Formats: sequence, C-alpha cells, structure tokens
Amino acid sequence: VEEMMAHLERAIELEPDYAEPLALMASVFAPSRWIQTTDPADLERGVEFATRAIEANPDLANAHVALGYAYWRQGRIEDAIQEQEIAARLDPDSFGDYFLGGCYSELGRYEDAAVAQRRFHERVKAPVNLRRLGFEFMLLDRGAEARWALGEGHRLALAPGSYGWQGALTSFAEQLRREGDLDGARARAMESLAWLERSDNIFRGTLRVQTLAGLGRICIDQEDRRGAGAAFDQALALMDATPSGVGMGHQKVICLAGLARVRREPALFEQAIEFFERRPSMNFGFIPLACDVSTTCDLAHAAVDFNEPELARDYARRSERLGMPAHLLP
Repeated sequence: VEEMMAHLERAIELEPDYAEPLALMASVFAPSRWIQTTDPADLERGVEFATRAIEANPDLANAHVALGYAYWRQGRIEDAIQEQEIAARLDPDSFGDYFLGGCYSELGRYEDAAVAQRRFHERVKAPVNLRRLGFEFMLLDRGAEARWALGEGHRLALAPGSYGWQGALTSFAEQLRREGDLDGARARAMESLAWLERSDNIFRGTLRVQTLAGLGRICIDQEDRRGAGAAFDQALALMDATPSGVGMGHQKVICLAGLARVRREPALFEQAIEFFERRPSMNFGFIPLACDVSTTCDLAHAAVDFNEPELARDYARRSERLGMPAHLLP
C-alpha cells in the first residue's frame, strides 16, 4: 500500500487535476488502508482525494465509490447511499451496488441490500459480495438462499486466480448453526481455521477472530464448554495483540459474553455490557456477523444464562428491531 501511495503522490504532483490517480488515492485511504487501521484520519483523506477527483471528473464512478465508502464509515449513511447510487448509474460494473448493499444492511433494509448485491453478482463474480448476500438472506430468514450464496462464495474464493478466503465459509457455519446442524457448522468452522493457518492473507488475524468467535457460539450450542472457552480465549488473545480492524469491538463483546457464559462469571458479562454500551475503544463498524443486530442477540442469550430477564428482553427487543428473526432470540 505504501509503495502504491508513493507512486500516486508522484502522479498527482505532476498532474494535480488528473481524476484517475486522485480517485485511486482516495480508495487506497478508504477502504484499503482504513480497513486495517480504522483510523478516522484515513477516512478524512479519502473524502479529500475523492472530492478532488469528482471536481476534476464528475462522471468518474470510482471516485463516487470511494467518497461513498468514506462517508459510510464516517456514519454519513444517507450521503453514502447517494454517492453509491451515482457510481452504480455511471458504471454498473463498479463497486457502487456492492457498497450500496452494505449501507442498506446497516440500516436494516435487508431486502434492498439483497437486491443491490444480486445486481452486483450478476456482473462481478466476487466471493466477498456473496458473503454479504448470504448474511442478508440469513436475516431475511431465507435459509436455502443463504446456503446457496455462501456456498457459491466459498467455491469462488477457492477458484484459481481468486484472492482467497473471504469469510463465506465462516458465515456458512453460522447459518448451519442457526438451522441446528451443529456438527456441520463445526466442521465448516474448523475448515475455515485450517485454511487460514496456511494462508498469507493480509487480513488473516481479523479473519481468524471472526471464525473463532463463530466456533465459540457453535460449541456453546453443543454444550462443549471447554471447546467454547478455548475458541473465545484464542480470539480475545488475537484481539489483544492486534486490536485494529473493522467490527473488532463487536467481536470483543461477543467473545466476552460467550466466555462469561462458559465460565459462569458475571463480572465478564458486566464487562461485555459496559464495553458494548460505552464503546471506549476499538472499531464498532458494520460487518456481517459483527454488528449491532448480532451482538445484541448474543447479549440477550447471555442475560438469560445469568438470570437477568429484563436485560434479556431489552437486548432481544433491540436485536429484533434491527432485523434478527424472532425464533433466534431467547
């Protein structure tokens, strides 16, 4: 990334109003660098370069994609939607529909999100897109379609020339868990972890945390307290070593709540609640399976285990309002 930025800086220095390198520089800051750092300054630089690119060429779709992404992660979702709609209209093969679906998902508009992701998939066969589509089908309680999207996403991720693992198999494991196929879910989670051990993916640490958190959920349902504890402990240790990453705040809450259930330690559960409500550090950005709709569901189940019925009802209501199917709540 740093080498690319140096080349782009030189190109922009030579031609300050050339839209393409300005747009590419914007996308380097956000999403490429911000995904790893979650530094708000990277989003600000993304907005700066994308705005300059649009001023130079208002019809450059990738500039609108970059600006929309930065706006989304800054919490300006309506502005982000507008930019991604412009991008998709200017160039249907851009990532406009992909990020438009992400914005809709965060708003709980899962049907609209699925429509956008399907449009994107018709043109760009990308495994990361199918992971998001699968997540939306999961929340729409359309299990067969979720399994199709996630299974196809995993197949594409393993195809020659693909970037590799993008989380579809971990999400597939979660879908199987929700359907009650716990042995199948655990097998898929372990397969994901095995692949990551052999991978040099730059997001390997973040991806391992997501998979371990999912494995911990599965083990709880299997009443395998030792396995669940080991999974949550490993995930928390990875987060202590590398705390940056999108949605890592949600992952920490999920793991703390899960570990509290396994160890029957009320203090851990209180720590999970405090961290979720206060959000003093780490990133709480939206990603599939690590977002408010999922975290509140986990907290509701933990509250039941600790005989906190009012708290359980509160978190369950919050999760249901965000779109969690009622039969998955306590």
